[in-house]
Amino acid sequence: MSYILCRTKPAAAPFYIENISTNIYSIEELCFYLYNNLYLVDETILNEKLCEWLQIELGLTALSKKVRGLLEQKVSVGQVLAPIFKEIYYLSHEEMRIFNAKLEQYEAQPACVRMKMKADYLYGNEKFRNALNIYKASLKLSEEDETGSQFKGSIYYNMGCAYARLFELSEARECLKTAYELLHSKKVLVGYLTAVCLADGEDQMMKTAESLGVDQDTVLQIWSQIEETRESFSESAGAARFQDLKSRMENGDRRGYETGMKDYLKEMTDSYHKNTGY
Repeated sequence: MSYILCRTKPAAAPFYIENISTNIYSIEELCFYLYNNLYLVDETILNEKLCEWLQIELGLTALSKKVRGLLEQKVSVGQVLAPIFKEIYYLSHEEMRIFNAKLEQYEAQPACVRMKMKADYLYGNEKFRNALNIYKASLKLSEEDETGSQFKGSIYYNMGCAYARLFELSEARECLKTAYELLHSKKVLVGYLTAVCLADGEDQMMKTAESLGVDQDTVLQIWSQIEETRESFSESAGAARFQDLKSRMENGDRRGYETGMKDYLKEMTDSYHKNTGY
C-alpha cells in the first residue's frame, strides 16, 4: 500500500463509526479504516449516512451516487468498497486482489462465526462492551447453525475475559463456569477459579476447586497468577500515580493534589469510554 497525501479537503463534520468510537474526516482516513478493519465493515458503516457524508462533507458527489446505487442493488461488500478505494487509488491491483480474497473467505463463514470474528476484533481493540453484545448475538446464531460445544465454549470464555476486564466479576465467573463445562481445558479451569476467587473470595475458590477435584499443582498455579496480578498492579504506573497524589495531600500540596487528581480522573474516564463504547 502506497503512502498517500490527502487529496480532498477534510470534512468539517466527521463520519462517526460507532463500533470503535472513531471520527473519520477524509476519504484517506475512510480507506485506511475500511482496509484495516475488515471484520467491522457492515451495514452500520455502508449505509445512506455514508453516502450523504461523502457528498455533503467531502463534495464527492459522483462517488456518493455510485455507492448509493451499489447499496440499493445489494451487491457484495467488496463491490461497494471498490469505488471508494479507487477514488484515491488507495490500493494497487495486487493489494485489491488479496483484499477481495480475504473478504470472500470471511463472507463464506457461517453468520455466527463472522459475528465471533467481529467480536474478537473488538475485544482485541479493548472495546469490551461492544464485543460482549456481539458475542451474545453470535451465541444466539450458533443455536440456529447447530455449532459444537468447542465453538460455544470459546465464546463463553472470551465473554468471561471481557467481563473481567470490565470488573464485572460475577458475570465473568458465570461465563467462565459455562466455558469450563463445555471445554474442560486447564486454561479455562484456571480462568474460572481465578474469577471465583476475585468474585467470591479465596475460601470459595478453594471449595470450588475441591468440588471439581482440582489437583494441588493447578491450585498453586492459580495462586501464583493472582499474586503476580497483585504485584503487577502495585508496581503499575496507575498505582504509583495514586501514591504520588496521596503524598501530595499528606505534605500539604493541596493545589498539586487537586490538579493531579483532576487529570488522573479524566484519564480514567477516557479509558472507561474507550473500553465500553459509552
